[in-house]
Amino acid sequence: MFRFTIRDVLWLTVVVGLACGWALEANRSRVDWRKVRSREAGFIEMLRLETLRADSEARTNEYYERVLARGGTDAAPNP
Repeated sequence: MFRFTIRDVLWLTVVVGLACGWALEANRSRVDWRKVRSREAGFIEMLRLETLRADSEARTNEYYERVLARGGTDAAPNP
């Protein structure tokens, strides 16, 4: 029959505690790639919309410059 000393039980407790700690840390630090992709898609959509807004603003400014160059009145909307 096996006989365990208190020292053996303490060593077993340390080993099991370290294994549990490592397992919990590995699980907690895992990257959730679905969240990363979702955020990335949101940033890409935000960049696309900002680009469209800037292009639209540039075209509007060009239009009003052409109107003024032809002698038109300042019909630019107030910002």
